[in-house]
Amino acid sequence: MLPGMRVCALLLALLWIFPSGAAEVYRYVDPEHGVEFSDTPRPGAERIVIPEAQRAPAIRTPPPAETAASDIPTGTAVAYEQVRITDPLDQETVRDNSGNMLVSVTLKPGLQAPFGHRLQLLLDGEPVSTGTATNFSLTGIDRGTHTLQAVVIGADDAPLASSPTTSFHLHRAAVKRTKPPAKPGAK
Repeated sequence: MLPGMRVCALLLALLWIFPSGAAEVYRYVDPEHGVEFSDTPRPGAERIVIPEAQRAPAIRTPPPAETAASDIPTGTAVAYEQVRITDPLDQETVRDNSGNMLVSVTLKPGLQAPFGHRLQLLLDGEPVSTGTATNFSLTGIDRGTHTLQAVVIGADDAPLASSPTTSFHLHRAAVKRTKPPAKPGAK
């Protein structure tokens, strides 16, 4: 490190250690070792005045307010052009021994939650989840062929748009037990 860089680094370190300006810092030029900084005075040392560090209070932002019925926009919602299940694909085989899977839905335009719109996921024609998310985590599904459908519902729970029905096959591995071979002489 160059001598000038050492001086700057040491001065910055001292400013960091003594940010309040309450401590005194002394600079001494040693012909053999260069510039030295210390908090202890010695003959020939120059006192350095470190200005008080500027401080500003932290700005706290208020948490977002929950949407009340009076906060729903007064305009008109736009009709949904597309509601589609993108994962799993139609006729896809899903392999999970626990019967868990993720379902993803795309909407065009996006879900208009400020108007009270929600997305409902139907598994085999029955509602399994409703909310404003476009990804669903399903658990404990039995093996076999199932259907999925996504439905956009309004604030009054009336359906506004729906996806085509998607079929998928859930594969859960099973261990087939076979009879042990009969022992000779056993019936």
